[in-house]
Amino acid sequence: MRGSPLKAISILAFAAVATGVVAHAAAPAPGQNLPPLPRPPVDPAYCYNVDVTNATRTAANDLHFTLSGPTKVYNFYTGGHFGLPTSYQQNANGTWSVDYSASGIYVNPGEFTHVGWCGDKPIAGMTVGSKTDLPPFYWTRDGRVIGRITPVGHDWGSVILNDQRFVEVRLTNTLPTPIRIGRLDWAVLDQPIALDDLMWDPLDKAIAWKPLQAESILPGGSADAPGTLRAIIPLPVESTETRHVVFRVLASDAEQPENLIRGIGQANIAAAVQPRE
Repeated sequence: MRGSPLKAISILAFAAVATGVVAHAAAPAPGQNLPPLPRPPVDPAYCYNVDVTNATRTAANDLHFTLSGPTKVYNFYTGGHFGLPTSYQQNANGTWSVDYSASGIYVNPGEFTHVGWCGDKPIAGMTVGSKTDLPPFYWTRDGRVIGRITPVGHDWGSVILNDQRFVEVRLTNTLPTPIRIGRLDWAVLDQPIALDDLMWDPLDKAIAWKPLQAESILPGGSADAPGTLRAIIPLPVESTETRHVVFRVLASDAEQPENLIRGIGQANIAAAVQPRE
């Protein structure tokens, strides 16, 4: 998959998100000198993988995002251009700052790469980090910001309708710019899919996906009040469920259609329908 375009697209002129240089320390090799992650459970409750497009006009050699929600991150996707993150840390406010870089590796304009993780909470929000002038999810070239990535977060939950419980997926947006949702599908699995296999390709053909939401707009918001799009999976469930539910979302920046992402989220149904603490 490395370097494969999501589709043939013409790269439009992109207004720079910031003109200053981001102060990133020299990055170690991926996976080197990083704090150990907690031992993952046999069945991590929540995992997410996403293809992200370089919609800038510059080859990028770094990728960064700030994740809110999990108190524990168990593992990261190990493929893509960059492999494991070069750094990750949990901030004082509970968010996670995650950085990717690899010497001599570039994601060219129009190409995409892939990142993912498993965590312990149903929320996986993309939010601003300690440098609040920076986007939640963005590219850099040698430390200089060159463009943002469409930052679709999500939140698993449940609702009761007519005395039956259903899993609900809430997509979230912490930027003021709306996000166009091109498709949102779902499926139920008897067994969970390993993080490194939780990929749009080849799961596009391997799973019997069902449409969940027609093309729609995820409204803009902020870190304190994210824009939200709610979708109820039309399958009654019990809290003793042993199966897993997955969704996939194709989304793009409403003001920059070529800024595409393809995400797949997975949850243990029993965990997803538990009341929040």
